[in-house]
Amino acid sequence: MMGANWVLLPIFGERIFPVHRAGFNQQQAGMLGMSLLMACRGMGAIIGPVVSGYWAAGIEARMRLGILLGYLAGSAGYLMLGHAPGLGMACAGIILAHAGGSTLWVFSSTLLQLQTEDRFRGRVFSAEWALSVLTMSSSSYAAGLLIDGKVPAATVASATGLVVLLPAVLWSWALLAAWPAVREPAPRPPQ
Repeated sequence: MMGANWVLLPIFGERIFPVHRAGFNQQQAGMLGMSLLMACRGMGAIIGPVVSGYWAAGIEARMRLGILLGYLAGSAGYLMLGHAPGLGMACAGIILAHAGGSTLWVFSSTLLQLQTEDRFRGRVFSAEWALSVLTMSSSSYAAGLLIDGKVPAATVASATGLVVLLPAVLWSWALLAAWPAVREPAPRPPQ
């Protein structure tokens, strides 16, 4: 659902947060702004799974909780981007959003691998990838339509953050209803 970044980051970099340096024209300043935002996207994609993977330590219950936290981070990051007064906050929002997005992708893929029989794995992952690409493409297309329709990029970024709350709510319900064992057992009292 955060596929809107393919539309939003170039627009934010070029129009909202161009980075002016001596000798840069407007196009170069916009390119540098976009490059910084894209670099932050990559930083988040690296930081998220490294930190959350260490925290989860291969425990399935933690990975399921990590997916929820990833959705919440993605939502918070795009809400931050939509309300960013400057490039620093925009970069922090992008790092947070994509740390969350890559965490939930890594954890969901890992859980899917653990729970899929070998003989079905190729078909399951093909279907998962197809739906993922469809969702990213739809999100990018919708963002482009909205921006072409004169909706401000900041509003589209905030809307993206709000839309990401929908799967967070559904995942929360699944954690509580479908996987009650997700909660780690309380330590036993000494005997």
